[in-house]
Amino acid sequence: MEKLKELEIIRFDSDFTKVVGLKRQNLASIKSGKSSFTVKQIHKIYTSYNVNLEWIFGSSKKVFLDEINSNKITN
Repeated sequence: MEKLKELEIIRFDSDFTKVVGLKRQNLASIKSGKSSFTVKQIHKIYTSYNVNLEWIFGSSKKVFLDEINSNKITN
């Protein structure tokens, strides 16, 4: 989520939570490491923001599936 803010794809946590279907208090719990995203939420992040699943799970440095699309989003 911080990467999406950095690239100005989203501005606020609430932008992200609305799209992903997440309550604000659950996001705080995820940020603190007390809980994790569900499979459904991860799928929503992947489909809504074109985020590379391998990046989400820590096995790739490439954040977006299609770098061309991520450039369009940020420009």
